Amino acid sequence: MTLLILFATLFINLGEASHISREQSDAMNREFMIQLRTQEIRASEFTPELLWEYLRMAGIQHKDIVYRQAVLETGWFRSGSFTEYNNLFGMKVPKMRTNKVGGEGYGHASYSHWTESVDDYKLWQDYRQVHPNIDYYGFLDRVGYATAKNYIRTLKQIDVLIL
Repeated sequence: MTLLILFATLFINLGEASHISREQSDAMNREFMIQLRTQEIRASEFTPELLWEYLRMAGIQHKDIVYRQAVLETGWFRSGSFTEYNNLFGMKVPKMRTNKVGGEGYGHASYSHWTESVDDYKLWQDYRQVHPNIDYYGFLDRVGYATAKNYIRTLKQIDVLIL
C-alpha cells in the first residue's frame, strides 16, 4: 500500500511539474529510490551488510568507526541489548535531545527496529554537531561516549571488512 502511495505521489508530482529540468527529475527519482530502499531495509531482518548500507543512507558521519562501535557494543551483534531491544550502540535514554527511543531495556534505550537505533545515533550526531573533518576517535573520547577505559583503543583494534 505504501509503495502504491509513493508511486502515485511521484507521478502526480511529475504531471503537475512538467516544466521541471532533467536534473530536478533525476533528483526526484533518486530521492524516490532512496525512500523505497529505506522502506525495504526497515522491513528487513538485520544483517551486517544492511547495517553498512543503512549507515550510509542515514547520513551517519564517520560510518566506519560507527560500524566498529556497533560491533563492540553488541559483541558482534549477539548481545541481549541488541537482540531483544534493537540497540546497536549502547545508547541510553536521552533526557535533552530529540530521539527515536521507544522504551528501555537493560538500562539502555530500546527501539522497535534496529534502523531506529541508527536513526537515533544520527540524531545524537546532529545534536553534538559532528562534522566529517573531525578526529572522531578523539571526539568520542572527549564527550565520554563510553565508560570503558580502553574504549577507543579497542575500537581501533576491531578489524572488520567494511562492506
